[in-house]
Amino acid sequence: MIVYVFDFISLALNVNKCLFFTDNSLYL
Repeated sequence: MIVYVFDFISLALNVNKCLFFTDNSLYL
């Protein structure tokens, strides 16, 4: 259960990072 939550959080962080970089590239 804890491992599942940890994977979910890391996945959310990765998606956030991708969105952050794509937004920056759009503004650049």
